[in-house]
Amino acid sequence: MLGRIGRVVISGAVVAAGTLGGCAQVRDTVQPSMAPRPIEVVYRFENVRRLPTLDEWSEIRRVLEGHTVQAMSVRTSNERKYDKAEIRDYEAHLVVKDVSDLQAIQSDLDSLGEERIGGIKAKYSPVRAEVSYRSDHAGDPHDRTVRGVCAPAARVTLITEGGVAEVQANQYGAWAKPVKVGARDKWVYGYAEGGVAGGVAGASAREYFRVDVETMEKKVILEAEFAARN
Repeated sequence: MLGRIGRVVISGAVVAAGTLGGCAQVRDTVQPSMAPRPIEVVYRFENVRRLPTLDEWSEIRRVLEGHTVQAMSVRTSNERKYDKAEIRDYEAHLVVKDVSDLQAIQSDLDSLGEERIGGIKAKYSPVRAEVSYRSDHAGDPHDRTVRGVCAPAARVTLITEGGVAEVQANQYGAWAKPVKVGARDKWVYGYAEGGVAGGVAGASAREYFRVDVETMEKKVILEAEFAARN
């Protein structure tokens, strides 16, 4: 019997005011179950415009934050200008409570094409999906992107089946790191230190935590629990 569904990728066209094109992409990890199961999702939007009368990302962000069950992290890239527009690509990482939220998000994105923002329309439509499956019964470690939020610019150390992994949080405290986890592992343990606290670099105390590998929920724990993790 198949267990965890590994990844879904949905890409699509971005149509804005009939002048610029691009694509949107969704990646998520889902669990086939009768009960709701949180899903990690990565949305990518290309050619997102900002004009004096239009900020497409603010509208897209409003839609995504309306469905996420924990803090959303966002990365921008490929910044450029076209005429009077500032254009960027966005990658947003979020966790929704169930696979049905994916359709709800798309419906909300579709609705952006039915209303004018600053007198201009923008529409985002998916056109392709790829789904891969992974059995829960596989014994070998598999890749999983673990993410969380801590003190800005902190150094994060993760202890996993694949060994020790390190990553630095960004200026907002968000971090993400691909690691190896066992098929039956529920938590990845780690700690963060050396970040910015009260405007002073390196002033934050060491924080121990564990992250649920399915929901990406991060829980702060005591050092004793961290030491007794095995």
